[in-house]
Amino acid sequence: FHACEVFITSRSSGGEGRDALKRKLDGKSSCDDIISLIKFDSSAQTIVINQPMSLDITKNFNFKPSGGTNYYNGMLQVEKILETNKLSPFENYIPMVIFLSDGEDGGNESNLTTLIGQLTVEYPTFLLNTIHVGTDSGGENLLQKVAAMGNGIFVKTGASLDEL
Repeated sequence: FHACEVFITSRSSGGEGRDALKRKLDGKSSCDDIISLIKFDSSAQTIVINQPMSLDITKNFNFKPSGGTNYYNGMLQVEKILETNKLSPFENYIPMVIFLSDGEDGGNESNLTTLIGQLTVEYPTFLLNTIHVGTDSGGENLLQKVAAMGNGIFVKTGASLDEL
């Protein structure tokens, strides 16, 4: 099988998000999986879409901390990528999301959980894994909840990200 991995990271996680992505990509140079990258704070931006995991997609962008965190806006970008993939050669890829944040969600939890519910119905193989970065517990409960809803796992890394 092939995976469509969407790595989504909060801008406020700074260089830790970039470093986590580099560790995730280590050793992936010969696989056929693809990856997309979304950065978010109060808004969201798709930085990379459907690139081979063999490419070093981490070298030409930076993660500068900025304010606010809205999980829903990041997940809307995930939905757009999955919609695009329905009409592409990637339609049979398994969508796996790695959602990384260090902060409390400032958005509407109901909108977020409704969207995740819709994604799990529309894409039966959809996996949403969440990673809580840092020592602040803000957002941890919601990240646990949405990982369970998305058939994924929740990981709390602590400040160093060594557990990734």
